[in-house]
Amino acid sequence: MPAIWGPLVCVRASASANACGVEYNNTPVAAAGLTLAALVLAIAGLTAAVLAALMTCRRMTKKKTRHETFSSLSQIHEEIQTLSEERDAALAALQEQGNLLQAITGAVAQGVFWKNADGAYRGCNEKYACWSGRRRSDEVIGKTDHELLADKAKAELHANCDKEVMKTGIGLLDMTETVQTAAGTRVDLLVSKLPLRDVKGRTIGIVGICTDVTDLQQSGGAKDVARDALLHTMDSMQEGVVMIDAHGRIAEANDYYAALVHKPAEALQGQHICDIMTHPADQQLRKILDQFGRSLPNAAAEAFSHCLGQKDFYIRVHPVHCGQRYDGAVLNFIDVSEFTQAKERAEYASYRKGRFLASMSHQIRTPLNDVIGFAELLGQESLTSDQGRFVDMIVSSANRIREVVEEIADLCREHVEELAEDDRVRHSTRCEPGRSDDHKDGECSADASAAEAPALAGEEEEYAILVVDDVPENRMLLEVLLTRKGYKTIMSSSGSEAVEASDRRRFDLILMDIQMPGMDGLEATRTIRSRPVNADTPILAMTASLAREDELRCLEAGCDDYIRKPIRKESLLRKVWRFIEQQKQVRAADRGDEIVSFLSDSPDYHKTIETFVANLPGRIQEMQHALEAENLQDLAFKAHTLRGLGGFAGFPIYTELAKAIEQGIHDSRMDDIRQKLDEMVALCRRTRLVDDKTESQ
Repeated sequence: MPAIWGPLVCVRASASANACGVEYNNTPVAAAGLTLAALVLAIAGLTAAVLAALMTCRRMTKKKTRHETFSSLSQIHEEIQTLSEERDAALAALQEQGNLLQAITGAVAQGVFWKNADGAYRGCNEKYACWSGRRRSDEVIGKTDHELLADKAKAELHANCDKEVMKTGIGLLDMTETVQTAAGTRVDLLVSKLPLRDVKGRTIGIVGICTDVTDLQQSGGAKDVARDALLHTMDSMQEGVVMIDAHGRIAEANDYYAALVHKPAEALQGQHICDIMTHPADQQLRKILDQFGRSLPNAAAEAFSHCLGQKDFYIRVHPVHCGQRYDGAVLNFIDVSEFTQAKERAEYASYRKGRFLASMSHQIRTPLNDVIGFAELLGQESLTSDQGRFVDMIVSSANRIREVVEEIADLCREHVEELAEDDRVRHSTRCEPGRSDDHKDGECSADASAAEAPALAGEEEEYAILVVDDVPENRMLLEVLLTRKGYKTIMSSSGSEAVEASDRRRFDLILMDIQMPGMDGLEATRTIRSRPVNADTPILAMTASLAREDELRCLEAGCDDYIRKPIRKESLLRKVWRFIEQQKQVRAADRGDEIVSFLSDSPDYHKTIETFVANLPGRIQEMQHALEAENLQDLAFKAHTLRGLGGFAGFPIYTELAKAIEQGIHDSRMDDIRQKLDEMVALCRRTRLVDDKTESQ
C-alpha cells in the first residue's frame, strides 16, 4: 500500500472511533491527541509524496535535456567532420594543382615567374630562381627586385617595366638582359612580360617568361630570331611603329608607317626620324630625344600630336635604355582623326551655342541696366503711394528678369570660356595681364564687404570722372548716380572723343565702355595709356561680355578693373569710391601729409591695418638689404608681396610704389629702384593707424 494511504486510514479509524463514543485511554483528551497526530502524519505523507513527484519530474526533464544536448553535439560534430573533409579535399585539390603547376613550370626550358601588383614575386620555377642568383624558388617568392638585385638602377628599371605593363595592359616582348646565375656563370636572356589578370579581367600583376639565348647570341642567331619575331609583330599592328637608335636614326619601321610617309620600309632605315617629319613636329621630337639622352633610365614616355597628310596622329615616344645607357626610342603613331573630327564638330556646336547665348544675354542686359537704374532713381523722388508702388513693381520685375538673365549667363559662360581657350590655342597666343592677381571676377577684394561709398559733397577737393559710353541712357544714368555722390562727371560718347578729352586735362577716374562703334574701349584705353596726361589714371572697364577672355583683354589693354553689365549700383559706387580714395592718398603723399588707410572706418579691417603698419618698417628694411646684396630675385618677391598687402590693407600708395619697383627690376633700372625705396622710407615715417587730426578732435 502506498505511504500516503497510511495516515488517511489512521485518520478515518480515529474518526470512526469518536463517532461510536469510544474513549481512547479512557479520556477525551487522548482521543483528540490521536486525531491531531494522525492529521500531521497525513500532511507529512502528502508533502513527501509531492516532493517525490517533483524529484521524479526533474530527473525526467534533466534526462530529456541531456538527450537533446547530446543529439545537438552529435549533429555539430557531424557537420564539422563534413567541413573538415571538404577542406581537406579542397586543400588536396589545391595542392594537386600547385604540384601540377610546379611540374609544368619545372618541365619547360624557360624561366617562368609571376608577381603581384606591388612587384613582389608570387611564384617562379627553379630555372628562373637560378637565373636570379638563387638556388631555390622559395628564396625568391615574397621578395621584390630591389631586394634581390644588388644593382639598384637595374632593379628600378625592372620595376618601371612592370608598372608600364600593368598600366597600359600591353606586354613587353623579347627584352634582352644578361644575368649571373647562382653558379656564377653569365647567361643572355630574352625576357617577355605580360599583364596578369583575374577572372573579372582586372590587372593584378604580371607574368614573365625568360629564354636562354646565350648560344644563339654567340652564333648570331638570336638576333635574327628576335628581329623576325619583332618585325612580324610590328607589321601586324594597326598603327605606325618606328624604332630608332640613340642618334635618332631609324632602325626598324613597320609597313603602316612606311605607307604614311610614302616610302619603302627598307629606304627609311638609317634616316634621321626628325628629317622625315614636318614642322613643328620635328622640333618637338628633337627636343624630346635630346631630353631622353640626358635623362635617367626611369624617364617617362612623352607624347604630342601631329598631322600627316589628311589625318591627325597621336605620337607616343618611349625611351629604351640598356642598363644606364640610353639606347634609342620606340615611336607609336596612332590615328585619332575620327576623334579629332568629332571633337571639332562638338566645338563648333559649342561655339554657335555660346555665341548665341552671349549675344542674347548682351542684348537683354544693356537695356535692362537702364530700366533698373532709372527705376531706382525714380523711387528716390517724391511720389504718391500708387506711383511708389508702381516703381517698386517695375524694380521687382526687372530684378526677376535680371536673375533669369544671370542664369542664362551662367549656362553660357562655360561655353564662351572654352571657346576663348580654344581660340588661344588655335592662334598660339597667351594672355598675361599684369594685374590679374589683384582682381577676381571684377570685384575688389579689399573692400568687398564695405558699405555703400560715402558722398564727397562738402569737401574742398573736387574729383573728376570721365564717363565713356555710346548709349545716351547709360551716360545719363551714370551721371545721375555719380553726381548725387558728389563727383564731377564729364561725358564722352565715343572712344575717340574720350581720347581727346583725356588729352585736355587729367581725370581722377575713367569709366570706359568696351563695346562701342568705331574706336572701341580697348583701343581708347591703350591710346590714353600712351599719352602722358592720364597714363596713370585708374580706368574701370564696363562690359556686358560673359567671356573671361574679354575681361583679360581689358586688363591687358591697361584697365585697372572691370565691372559687368547690368551694373549694380552698390558695386559701381564701391569701386568708384575705392579708386577715388586711392587718388586722395596719392595727393596726400604728394603734399607730405600723413598716410592713413581708407578702410580705417571699417572695424573689420582694424586688425589688418594694425598688422600692416606694424610690419611695414621691417618689410622695407628687408627690401633695402636685398637691394644692397644685389639679390634682385628676392627683392622682386618682397615687392610683389607688399604690392598685394598694400591694396588689401587700404594703402594703395604702397601698391603703386611696389609696382614701380617690380617694373624697375624688369627693366634693370637700379636708380629708379633706389628712388622708389627712398620714397617708401619717407612715406613709412608718415604712415599712421588713424588720422592724428581726427583723433584729436
